[in-house]
Amino acid sequence: MRDVKGIGKDDINTARQAKRGERDIKPGFNFVATLSGKGECGFVDGQGVFRGAELPVSLDGKLPQVAVMLGPQAFHHGKDGALGTLRHEMKHVEHFQLMIDWLEKWRKDVAKSGAVRNYDAWLGKQKLGQLDHELLMEERGGTHHNTELLAYVEGFINIWHLRQDAPSLQVGFGYPPALYQLRRAGEEYLLAHTDVKAAAMDRLRDYFKSVLTVKERAHLRTWLVFLADNAREPAKAAADEASAAKVLHTDFKPLAGFLKEVRGLVP
Repeated sequence: MRDVKGIGKDDINTARQAKRGERDIKPGFNFVATLSGKGECGFVDGQGVFRGAELPVSLDGKLPQVAVMLGPQAFHHGKDGALGTLRHEMKHVEHFQLMIDWLEKWRKDVAKSGAVRNYDAWLGKQKLGQLDHELLMEERGGTHHNTELLAYVEGFINIWHLRQDAPSLQVGFGYPPALYQLRRAGEEYLLAHTDVKAAAMDRLRDYFKSVLTVKERAHLRTWLVFLADNAREPAKAAADEASAAKVLHTDFKPLAGFLKEVRGLVP
């Protein structure tokens, strides 16, 4: 993360709100007291103005930088929950930096050869790798399924092994952080591009094979079977768990195919 100058206390900017058009948010890490969600990423333009998630396009001046923002909610579910949120946002940073790199190439191309001065038109003519193409074109079009899929996968693989909760219907009342990331990854998977889906599955496969222990893989398989069973039909539950079982079924029923694919990756 090239816009992060350090990770000490003095390197973390604090702000009350992340408001577009103002200067409270700084490049690098920010703690935002009133952030509506757990975390966000955004651009700070060359004048130090926070611009949100939309790349500020200009032909000259200082290039934009990236700001990572965490709010209080990121810390409500343990250290692994905060880490999962942070690693999720760091994946967005990777994609934002890619946008800035292409903005810089456009500027140089215009200055050197008089290339088209419309950034979107110029970008549409570039020879991009398929994955980069989907990420960049999606951002310019205002949708986010591809970047969100990769970010949720990143959040999941950085924290699954840190907490080994046993399968329980009670998760329907509040998912452990890793399962929240996995569920949200499944929801984005349904809408993502084929090449992005493949990249996400490759990332999961490598994690299962190279990071998890035999015991951790067995525990993951147990969870995936449990979720798949509840995706097919609500579990028969006692009265105090019936509502949780219904929520679990509702959340994972659309993700049955995704769970099957993930299960097939576990050695």
